[in-house]
Amino acid sequence: MPLVTLIIPVYNAARYLRRCLDSVLEQDFADMEVLVLNDGSRDRSLEICREYEKRDSRIRVVDKENTGVSDTRNRGMRLAEGKYLQFMDSDDWLTPDATSSLVQAAEEDDCDLVIADFYRVNGAHYAEKKHIRTTHVMGREEFALEMADDPSDYYYGVMWNKLYRRSVVEEHGLACDTSLNWCEDFLFNLGFIRYGDRFRAIQKPIYYYMKRRGSLVSTESISVDAVKLRFELLERYKDLYQSMGLYEEHKLKINSYIVSVAKDGTVGIISPNKQKLDPEDVIPEEYRSGYQHVEHTFDPVYDRDSEILILGTFPSVKSREQNFYYGHPQNRFWKVMARLTGEPVPDTVEQKKEMLLKHHIAVWDVVQSCDIIGSSDSSIRNVVPADLGRILSDSRVAKIFANGDKAYKLYQKYCRKETGIPAVKLPSTSPANAIFTLDRLADTWEELIYGKEEKKMAFEKAKEYLKQFGLENRILVFDTSSATVDLAAQAVGCEPARIAKTLSFKVGDDCVLIVAAGDARIDNSKYKAQFHTKAKMLAPEEVEILVGHAIGGVCPFGVKEGVKVYLDVSLRRFESVYPACGSSNSAVELTLSELETASGSEGWIDVCK
Repeated sequence: MPLVTLIIPVYNAARYLRRCLDSVLEQDFADMEVLVLNDGSRDRSLEICREYEKRDSRIRVVDKENTGVSDTRNRGMRLAEGKYLQFMDSDDWLTPDATSSLVQAAEEDDCDLVIADFYRVNGAHYAEKKHIRTTHVMGREEFALEMADDPSDYYYGVMWNKLYRRSVVEEHGLACDTSLNWCEDFLFNLGFIRYGDRFRAIQKPIYYYMKRRGSLVSTESISVDAVKLRFELLERYKDLYQSMGLYEEHKLKINSYIVSVAKDGTVGIISPNKQKLDPEDVIPEEYRSGYQHVEHTFDPVYDRDSEILILGTFPSVKSREQNFYYGHPQNRFWKVMARLTGEPVPDTVEQKKEMLLKHHIAVWDVVQSCDIIGSSDSSIRNVVPADLGRILSDSRVAKIFANGDKAYKLYQKYCRKETGIPAVKLPSTSPANAIFTLDRLADTWEELIYGKEEKKMAFEKAKEYLKQFGLENRILVFDTSSATVDLAAQAVGCEPARIAKTLSFKVGDDCVLIVAAGDARIDNSKYKAQFHTKAKMLAPEEVEILVGHAIGGVCPFGVKEGVKVYLDVSLRRFESVYPACGSSNSAVELTLSELETASGSEGWIDVCK
């Protein structure tokens, strides 16, 4: 059973849906199911939903006839399996730590409802919406009195800045009122408050809220007279306080609800400190002229012997005309590659392919399709990323490089989590990057890709280290990448759990490695009990420097002096396991006692779940 069910109703949201679902895939919390319910959309929403369903097994798409947002949310709640319920609208998006922040608060204090701040988006700017400053756990009476200060505030009325305990919803038959299309979420919240016991507010924004014309809610017509509805809402609102014995003492404030609700659609007090959105998150109501939806039409260049992958952003107009990479005559990519390989500058497509493959270099782009104006990378919207797994599973690629800042940012956003391999940002070969001369470009690329000095390969260091234990003949070398747990399991031919992954952390001034089963995840509370600090993994760029092995080949063998190794008890299910051996295409089968000896571990610990 997943810990969280995230419910997303969708109606005619094609323009915004990828931004929404990308933010879901970028969550730093994994133990969740995502129910995406298409409510009879007439645009490309369903097609986009299906696309993301294929990309992530946690996403489940439900296609239904149009019945409105309330019925759609109710359908999602009936299908939900998580301990907690989380909601979002399809034209909004989450901060990367949204779900983890809500869950952490709920689990730490055994809360029925957690509520958070949010960002109000207005065009290309956003500002933080704050409310409850209380940090302790509140009972229903205290929470209700906080709400009485401004009950029509979106902070209380909406469902998307909250985490709900599902058992409360099920035990009391709570649902959104399908006869209403205004304040139906507020009425749901009133019902939940009536039965919840423990409430907590977290003082951090976790959600970007944008109201637009034509959304799921705004397209529905009001089913009853607005004035009559407001007074009916007041009676429901009063009833909550009467049920808690709070009405008589606070009735003046409570009855002022009818004045407060007349603001209809307020988001309460907004911080005056507006900030600019990331340009990639700005989606105008109407695109300016010149936008086209374009598909990438030519194949990547690679073979089974490719060892490094260089990624561009998306083919320029000239490249699309020539049907091959870096077709603009002023782009310096092919001149730089000739300098790096010691080959003549190639002229034909076949010569370019031959040079790349001869030197074990693969080339592709991050983006498979997008909306774009001409060749302008900065105009790219509605990105569908390329399936880089196609190369990683059929080559020896262990390092990935991004040609320019835009390619790097798009890789980080759309591909990093899927590949498990950090990218190194190279200065762009575009003629627009005039600050880099050809000589400076070539020197920088050579330094970043190959390094200035000859170094002993991490694989050889690990192999030599294992030799002292007579284990070097156990090492397995693969023709394909084993950089992730799943890829390693495929290469070895075992279940993913038997892959002994090595996780790297910073504990005070020490570098700590924890070797755990492939299906194990760090339990923050256990980790804190063991190391007396929060879990903080090394940044990708720190790993090779501090450990001695690069990501994809990190192992406890032949590491740098001072690195401490621990073995997690999640491994004890198996007689033997497969840790990496210093490279992204190797592993070694060891019994647990052999692993304990060869790793020089500090001992066994229990920090995973």
